[in-house]
Amino acid sequence: MAADNAALAAEFAAGMSVRDIAAAHGLTRAKVRHILHQSGARFRPYRRPNAARDEAIVAAAREGTPDEDIAAAHGIRRVNRVREIVLREAPEVAREGAARKAAAREARKAAARKARETAAREAREARERRNEAIVADHAAGMLTRDIATAHGLLRHRVLAILREAGVRPATRREVADREAHEARERRNEAIVAAAREGKPDEDIAATHGLSVNRVHKIARTAGVKPIRRAAFERAARKAAIVEAARGGTPTEDIAAAHGLGFDNVCYILRTAGVKPIRRAPHARLAHNAAIIAEYVEGMPAKDSARAHGLPLERVRRIRIDREYSLRKRYGITCAEYAALMERQRGLCALCENPFEGYGRMGGAPQVDHDHALGARNPDAVRGIVHAACNTLIGFVECGRLQEGRTCYRSPSGARRDADADLRRTFRYLEQTKTE
Repeated sequence: MAADNAALAAEFAAGMSVRDIAAAHGLTRAKVRHILHQSGARFRPYRRPNAARDEAIVAAAREGTPDEDIAAAHGIRRVNRVREIVLREAPEVAREGAARKAAAREARKAAARKARETAAREAREARERRNEAIVADHAAGMLTRDIATAHGLLRHRVLAILREAGVRPATRREVADREAHEARERRNEAIVAAAREGKPDEDIAATHGLSVNRVHKIARTAGVKPIRRAAFERAARKAAIVEAARGGTPTEDIAAAHGLGFDNVCYILRTAGVKPIRRAPHARLAHNAAIIAEYVEGMPAKDSARAHGLPLERVRRIRIDREYSLRKRYGITCAEYAALMERQRGLCALCENPFEGYGRMGGAPQVDHDHALGARNPDAVRGIVHAACNTLIGFVECGRLQEGRTCYRSPSGARRDADADLRRTFRYLEQTKTE
């Protein structure tokens, strides 16, 4: 037994570990330790396998390195593991680190508290500036609804801000009345300034859309003497109108030349003892044709009346009468009549001569239609011809060739070859019947 114990001591002294000795002799490690302790062997102090790492972690902790950086440097996944190692190996270092963390935490809290106080102070100042701007906008005449939209607030919030500032919010009617009053004041100042510059009251009234009497009252209230348009200008215009009427110029042309209404020119002529002269019948016919052409093109009746110097009701009556006549007799409109005239290139469908330059009875354009198809039938319309040509067509259709040969004259009034006219009429009727 003593020899076995001596052998165990020798192996331990040779450097074998307790585990290897126990395995070699079939003993437990506790038994081997007991034998070695009885033999007086000195055990080496136990050294953990990660002692070097723990020492490095403690050294880094003493230097103040954050736990997260220490864990990342040594490949430790959990930061709490680093804290456990430092607490176990160097409790004083752990206490110092905890104190530093507490101080840093307090510093962060203090910085956050200071930032919140700064933000609250800035927000309070911004609200005060906004409230001052709201009060200023209200004093400038803005509606509370517009103020709320401009500042991104609700209307009742704007009202509360104004009440806190001791301001009574103005109603919409009060704002409108104030704006209207300011506009009237600016208009009156402009009127007074124009009157002082010497502009006639008529021009000032036309510029501002007021009556002359109203302009007079505004000017007199400001202590400015109103200036009427010079009398000689009106007298000169009246003299020119009277002279043109005595020279035979139609009243419609005079009205168009001076930019006056037909009734106004007639009144001026009657007060001067001059009888107004209307256009000749053939001239009125061409004049009415021009009005109808403008109607087909879509010109408003007001513009057409101004262009021809006629009353508005007269122009409207010409348009209505022409449209009604064409629809009632032939079943066509003014636009269809104009299209037919354009298709004929402005020439008579029978003799192929223009309509202008002839007397009213012979050269007036008339609608030729087939009486057998009845009235108000657009299919019965064959073309537009002279009045004289239309008479010849009627004689031929009724079989009264002798009367047509002796009575027909050309639109210009000259006699023509009767046989040639009859042949042309027969050819025209045959063509229109074929179509």
